[in-house]
Amino acid sequence: MRTELTVHLVRTAVTVAAFVAATACAPTLAPVAAGATWLAAFLWAHDLYHGRLGLSRRGRDLALAIAGQIMLQSGHAVRVLHLRHHARPGAPDDLEGRAVAIPLRRTLVSLPALLVVTRVEAYRAGDARSRCWQLFEGALNVAAGAALLATPGGRGYVLVALALQATAPIWAGLLPHRAPSWLVRGARALAFTRSAILAALAFHELHHDAPHVPSARLRLMA
Repeated sequence: MRTELTVHLVRTAVTVAAFVAATACAPTLAPVAAGATWLAAFLWAHDLYHGRLGLSRRGRDLALAIAGQIMLQSGHAVRVLHLRHHARPGAPDDLEGRAVAIPLRRTLVSLPALLVVTRVEAYRAGDARSRCWQLFEGALNVAAGAALLATPGGRGYVLVALALQATAPIWAGLLPHRAPSWLVRGARALAFTRSAILAALAFHELHHDAPHVPSARLRLMA
């Protein structure tokens, strides 16, 4: 598991460096680098939601808070709803999987509201410890967002982060559960790259069966 943690840290460091370099030297590429940075943190956080990566509870909390700040989210808030999705997929209170059960047009219309609803529901459903982390991370999100908005490159990052957060019900919820067969075949053909994103598409059912296994290793179980 330590190897997976190292991969996440290196990937995140590379994407952050790419974003900084793009902001300074190639602004047209900055949104791409910003998206790569956000997704690198998302992959790191996803493994942490399931208690992977071989960290202690305290280390996992800290790592999840850091990943959440890169995404401008509360990592502990997302964890509450993600674990609910795994425990009761498709249930009426499964906000993460909601896009799977309703028409796409309804999902698109509800995306802005879901940004608020998910935070509120995660706080309501969390235990006392989780709520403390959520409040702390929420305050840091506001501070980090304000600092980023003070710079041109930072404003671009905030926009990308908000766009990825808002559309997550589609690309992280609907697509993995309703991926067309040609996309699944393509993702499986490229699974040798150890891409966690491709693995999430290629082996999503296996992920639900074995959530303790890092996404990049799911190909070994197929």
